[in-house]
Amino acid sequence: MFEQMRIDMKRYIKSRFAFFSFLLLALLFLASLFSGLGKAETQQLTALGAIQETASQVQAKADKLSKEKKTDEADREKERLTYLEPLISAYSSTGNTQTRNELNLAYANFNLQEFTAGRQKEIQLIPYPNKTQEITQASLQQDVLYYQYLVDHKIAEVPDSSSQPAVNYVSNQLMYRISSVVLFAFLAIQAAHFFMLDKKQGSIRFLNVLPVSKHKLVMSKVWTFFLLNAGLFFVVAVIVFVVVTSLNGFGHLNTPFLQAMVGKTDVATIGQFLLAYGSLFIAGMFFLSMLSAFVSLFTRHFLSHIAWLLVVLVVVQFGWLQASQAHDWFYYLPFHYLDISTMLFGETSLFMHPVGLGVVILIDWAVVFYVGILLTFGFRKRL
Repeated sequence: MFEQMRIDMKRYIKSRFAFFSFLLLALLFLASLFSGLGKAETQQLTALGAIQETASQVQAKADKLSKEKKTDEADREKERLTYLEPLISAYSSTGNTQTRNELNLAYANFNLQEFTAGRQKEIQLIPYPNKTQEITQASLQQDVLYYQYLVDHKIAEVPDSSSQPAVNYVSNQLMYRISSVVLFAFLAIQAAHFFMLDKKQGSIRFLNVLPVSKHKLVMSKVWTFFLLNAGLFFVVAVIVFVVVTSLNGFGHLNTPFLQAMVGKTDVATIGQFLLAYGSLFIAGMFFLSMLSAFVSLFTRHFLSHIAWLLVVLVVVQFGWLQASQAHDWFYYLPFHYLDISTMLFGETSLFMHPVGLGVVILIDWAVVFYVGILLTFGFRKRL
């Protein structure tokens, strides 16, 4: 078994397919960084402009209300200015990040109080770059929760910009720019090539006459494929972290982001996100490895093999099976756990189940396909 793994690894590593796969994956993760190089970093100036624009609108509204003799409404707008003017000063200079956090928290609390008092239409949100402008109780509470966390932990807010530190850059790539379905599609192509290579080259005949258990030969390929691709993603991750860190620094794993769960919102850290994402991705990779090995017993060509794998990913991508329309047993199907960001951000009710359950379910289904492989060899003695 180990000798077969060594042969398969050596053959794969030396192939052009492995080189182009590595290159493609590295470019996929570094594309956003390369597109941002050479661009002026204007995030602070953009934020300052957003605050100044909001303050101007509030001032104009206060002046208008004063002329109309609407004293109470004018006073509330002037009170709003007492929160915005210090923010202008704070963002006009390099300033202290803790001071900015405290000022943003104070304004977020003021807006939430206005909403609670029934003055939703009077709220003026600051149009910070890449931030939603929803005036709902939930979104205002999220702002308070977010800035409170920054203040309590004395962490600087990291904007979505071309100069993000490494942990923020990688997290944003996985959250918003590179779907896990795309990564699993990449793995599916790899798997179809890997598991069909012996049939394509004709060496399958030699393997069929070897005095070795056929299920051991298949499992050697499963573990070889899993280890090779785990290594590939690890090497690419290290390269991405090194490149981005050399340009923008490493960042902090305890940097927060808001996580919308079913019925409430909580703060999660980037470290927690990367750990959860990595756990689900590794389990998904093992599931896909075992599924591909099972499918390889019934297909003879690359296209037919990959077609079966992509059917699973099409179900995931287009949400043909929605958790909200299913019974409890539906949560024990593997499809949803391959759309990792959607699950982690609570866009479906699947968030009610812990990440650990997703890992267990993916591994359980891998075991199901392993049993299918054993049963197949119970009826026939060839690959």
